[in-house]
Amino acid sequence: MHIRIGQELAYEGRQRKSTNPPSEAHPSRATDVIVPDHVRIEPFAPVFDELDGSGHRRSRFIAPATALRVGSADGTGGAARAAVGPRVKADRGHVPALDGIRGVAILVVVLYHLTLWGHVIAPIESLWLWTSMGHVGVDLFFVLSGYLITGILYDSRGSSTYLGTFFARRTLRIFPLYFAAVFLFAVLAPYAAPHNPKLHEIAANQIWLWTYTSNIAVAVKNTWVFSGVNHFWSLAVEEQFYLVWPFIVLKLERRTLVRLCFAMAAMAMVFRWLLIAVIPGHDLGTYSLTICRMDALLLGAALALEIRGTPGRAPTGPWATWSRRLAIPAIAAAIFVSFRGVPAEVGTSGTTPLTDVFTPTLWSIGFAGLVSASLVGRTPVARTMRNSVLRFFGRYSYGLYVFHYPMHPIFEKLVPIRSFHSVWLGTAVFVAVGLALSTAVAIASFHLFENRFLALKSRFRTQKGRLSLEPARAKLFTPSPGPRSEPDAAPAE
Repeated sequence: MHIRIGQELAYEGRQRKSTNPPSEAHPSRATDVIVPDHVRIEPFAPVFDELDGSGHRRSRFIAPATALRVGSADGTGGAARAAVGPRVKADRGHVPALDGIRGVAILVVVLYHLTLWGHVIAPIESLWLWTSMGHVGVDLFFVLSGYLITGILYDSRGSSTYLGTFFARRTLRIFPLYFAAVFLFAVLAPYAAPHNPKLHEIAANQIWLWTYTSNIAVAVKNTWVFSGVNHFWSLAVEEQFYLVWPFIVLKLERRTLVRLCFAMAAMAMVFRWLLIAVIPGHDLGTYSLTICRMDALLLGAALALEIRGTPGRAPTGPWATWSRRLAIPAIAAAIFVSFRGVPAEVGTSGTTPLTDVFTPTLWSIGFAGLVSASLVGRTPVARTMRNSVLRFFGRYSYGLYVFHYPMHPIFEKLVPIRSFHSVWLGTAVFVAVGLALSTAVAIASFHLFENRFLALKSRFRTQKGRLSLEPARAKLFTPSPGPRSEPDAAPAE
């Protein structure tokens, strides 16, 4: 069998030699290798296959040169090894900077809620002016989740366990803590405190929590009806995304998926505008419904898909590049528009059609640029996101997200803000104690409870295919993932 590495391969019947002659100007880009029919070849570099104009399958190696592992057909491991050119291997590992982004998102969300509760007790207008925008941490979570989930799905499309592995691993990561929390706050807590009206409000509406539809309940009732677990609406959005998106990724090719991402992201703005126009006053629907928040998820997804079409999986495509260029202008525009809608009093929506329709997309564009910049190793953004403190909070972000909100009555009892001579000092202590206690509970939850289920994820791994050259035919799969970090579902209100 005669194959060419680095350019294009075409197979017809038993064998077919590449029709492209070696390039003298770039001799390292194409090398002829004689491979016996009884061996198999496993590629290290990203590959994909397509049909050429004559109907023959054509395999394209993305990397300029590729290393090959040559082994016996029976897979006994006593194989010889041949390397052609420099070994090029896609980054299959953990990306620390993405943990840092998750850490930024959870800190923004927690700071928002802590200062919100502090503002209710002892208002500080100048502080609330800025922290009132902290709810956008959820947009950062959505963009990051869209990027990570789509990358995992696209990279495993050739697996025979594509759907089973994905749903099993997501279930082990998300369900145990989520349903334990629902049982605690919707069943046990109301039973233990029968005269607490807020807990009984949760119990009365718990069906929405058990079915991951609390975001729909918020939109239908146009009010927050879950008291200490109001923030679970964003987990519902992500779960609904997980239920639909894997099937779409499986069926469509990459370029079509990218176009679909941008089209549906634009449609999210249309859906928000229609909801405002058709049902005036129901602004919570524009905030909580999945169809109104899918722009963040899909702009992150588009970034993951585009990267998988570039040489070496580098963030150098049009969207990756332009999202970085537009990040600062988009975030600045979002802040400007948000200032126009800052509520004068806590409890009022403070939103306008302008903020409801356009601001989520502006934040999403900016955050997509942040994710893209974090994938470029030498940028200041990437170095900042690799900070150990941010990565620490990113690691425990799911537990922090779940527990910090329902714990706020404890914070208020431990730190009575008005007992301090300075409202600023009282608020600072309140925020510090709230963050410390929430983090402690999150750490305990992760190591004592969540880890027991996370350990089971190793039983559900994607069965990656390999390039197998046989006398009569060739089988080609796409086994090489790009940069990724295992995602958590940790967006918050």
